[in-house]
Parts: sequence; structure tokens; C-alpha cells
Amino acid sequence: MEYTKDEPVLNLKSYLHSKIVLSPAFDPSIDPMLIAKILAAKYTSLKNGDGVNDIAYWVDEGFGYFTKPGKDKEDLDVEHIDEILPSRMIGLDADGFFNNVPSNRTLHFTKGSVIIPFSKADFLILKVTAPEAEALANCILAELKNHEVVIANMNKLVMEERLKIFEQIYGKEIWQHFSQKQLADYTGITVSYLSRLKTRE
Repeated sequence: MEYTKDEPVLNLKSYLHSKIVLSPAFDPSIDPMLIAKILAAKYTSLKNGDGVNDIAYWVDEGFGYFTKPGKDKEDLDVEHIDEILPSRMIGLDADGFFNNVPSNRTLHFTKGSVIIPFSKADFLILKVTAPEAEALANCILAELKNHEVVIANMNKLVMEERLKIFEQIYGKEIWQHFSQKQLADYTGITVSYLSRLKTRE
């Protein structure tokens, strides 16, 4: 469903301008490509094994997250959350978007999220009139890599400290969008201990 308010597009453009100096041609070129959508239900962009995921998404509200197939403790098939993207961040499968490599992860967005899709086709057009888009993309990739490092460092902490950092990154509203079992799996904190920590708050 198209989202008629201007804030998501303005937030995305403010984010992009904070990365590098952009030419006067950048905004007029990208403006027609940016259409915000609000998700009435959980949305899956492209399932693992279904091809190349060549669309990037600005997550203005809500959460994007990647899953990978795996096994649970009973050896049953399960989708493990591999990465959660906080609001005001761009989520993309870099190998798919830049290298046309089929994705080995599935990208989802939580119900109620406000997103702005941006296709590789749009990116190629944008580079013609605003060549700095290439350098901008590298800045975004660097931020995504840094996010991975932050999460990896978080997971080295003892469980109580890990939970504090987790909530600093994602905000307490994350508990409204994921089950304790999902977040226990993502953080490496047992469900029982996670429940005790939350009860003590």
C-alpha cells in the first residue's frame, strides 16, 4: 500500500546526503524513483533459492530481517534469523544487487513497516545522471558491514550486557515484532534466561 506522507522519502534523502557530498543532479534524478509503502502484513521480498534479489529497501519504520534455513534442537527444519536491520537503515542482498548472484538468504519485513524499494535498474539509471551514486553505494555497504561487526561484538558479551546493547540498537519496540524464541535464537540467549531478564525489568 502506497504511503502518502512525505517523511519517509525526506528521511531517506537526509540519510543519503549525510554520507557524501551529492551533486545538484542527484535529488531531481532520484526523486521519481522513491515511493514509500506501508506493509499491512509481514512481507517477504524474495525467498532463498528463488533467484537474484536485486532490490534494496530503506526501512523507515519497523524492521527488515534476513533468515537462513537450518535445524532446531530437535533436528527439524527451521528458518533462523541471520540478521535484523533497525529502522532508518538500507537493507539489501549485496551479492544479488551488485553481482547478480542468487541469494542464500530470505529478506522479510515486519507488519506495519514503512519501506522504500529501490531497484538495481533504478540504480543504473541514477549513475548516468549522478555518477557519485557508486561512491554512495560503497558508503552504504560499509555501514552494513559495520553493523555486522557491532552485532558480532554484542554477541561476545555476557547475556545481561548483550541484552542491554541489543535494546540500544533496536529499541524496546522490537519485542512487539518478534517472539522471544526468535530473539533468543538471534542473540544466543536461552529463552528461559531471556524471559527472566525481561521479567526483572
